[in-house]
This record gives sequence, C-alpha cells and structure tokens, in this order.
Amino acid sequence: MAKGLESLEGMEYPGRAIILGKSNSNLQTAVYILTGRSTSSQARILVEKERDGIYTQPLDIKKIERPDLLIYPSILFNSEGVAISNGQQTKSINELMDGFYMSSKERPSEILAKALRDWTYEDDKPNYTPRISGCLMGGNAGMAALAILKQGYNCTTTDIFEFGTSRGKGKLIATYTGENKDPLPSFEGVPLAVELPGDSAKEIAENIYNALAPKNPAKDFRVSVAAVILDLIITNNSEVYIKNRHETE
Repeated sequence: MAKGLESLEGMEYPGRAIILGKSNSNLQTAVYILTGRSTSSQARILVEKERDGIYTQPLDIKKIERPDLLIYPSILFNSEGVAISNGQQTKSINELMDGFYMSSKERPSEILAKALRDWTYEDDKPNYTPRISGCLMGGNAGMAALAILKQGYNCTTTDIFEFGTSRGKGKLIATYTGENKDPLPSFEGVPLAVELPGDSAKEIAENIYNALAPKNPAKDFRVSVAAVILDLIITNNSEVYIKNRHETE
C-alpha cells in the first residue's frame, strides 16, 4: 500500500469519501471514493460525461432502490475549480462556484455555507447518511473546503473545514467512521490527513483503490474511485481517471 493512506486502509466501510489536496506535481487534486454494502449501492459505476463532470451511473436501473440518493453528479467542473459531493448538492455548489469571481472573492468555506444551507442529511433510516461536500479552487496556491451535514438532536448539524493545500498532501472526509455495523456511525471530528501518492490521476486513483482492498475478500465493498488533477492556470484543463471495480472483474 502507498504510504500515507493508513487511515483509509483502516476503514472497513467508509461509505462515500472525498479527498482534496495537491498531487506530487503540485496541482490541485480531488478524489471521490464510492463504496457500497447493498446490491443497490454496488450496481453503479462512475463515468465522465462530456468534460462536464463525473457522475454515478447505474449498471442496471432495476437494481437501484433509491435513485434520488444513488444517482447524482459526484464531481462537476467549473471555471474556478471543482464542486464535489455524495449527492445532488453538487449542483448547488457548482452553481455558486461557476463565475463567482466576477462578483465577489468568496472563500471556499463561504461557498459551501451558502450552497448547503437548504440541504440536510439523507433520509435513509436507520443510517441517516451524512451529506459530505467539497469545494476546490484551481491554481497552484488554491484553497479548499470540506463540509459534512449530519443528523443532530432534532436538527441538521453542519461542520465546514477550510484549508490551504500542499504538495502531495490531502484532507479526507467520509460519510461513516469506517466501522461496519448497523446502524452505520457517522464520521466524527476533523478531516483526516492523508497523502496523495502519485503524479498522475491514474496513479492516485489506483493507489487509493488498492488501499481500500479488504483483508477478507468476501467483504469487498469497493465500487469506484475517481481522481481529478486540475491545471486551470496552464492549460485550462484537467486530468481525469476513474477506476471502476465492475470494469476490473
């Protein structure tokens, strides 16, 4: 396993997870991790659609029990960077990011706070899965923010974390703690520090996918890992690589 991914390796079932940071080549990097226990969650892949972004897509729509929660844009590209999340809230973040620089100089944390104010955790009793989201600004000196919305006492609690990114490093937030039990315990505390091992999107995605490999092959919950490296300043472009378990078996 690549060094620096021990915390991810220790999660038997993270659910969905986001990593924001920089590659070894010092470019802004976003990673979306998709794992699933149910047949419905496993019956998906991640696909890139016309350079617009990366979406979850059903392998068999008849197996998808909650398309409102399972089919969504996980990463959307915009003029300032990327919006990323585990649900439809990706669209809300993307709309605020795209072209925001022309009207104000909002920070990533401010964008997430505005975009998520009308959202709540998922209504998938008994887990009440948190909504995790991220905002990654392009540019070598860019900023990033991660957010988690989860069930509180008769309310939705919202935690937002803003940070600067540095070469080869990332911050990870997941929907769950990593314990495989029922109901699934929601992620707690601040985002975890990890490394982003690799110079290319392919190398990063492959290393993270491998870090998720279970000790017990019968409990392989991996679905997909997508990595995006932004190069907005130099080429106004991005490098994308998607590792789908369905395509490797």
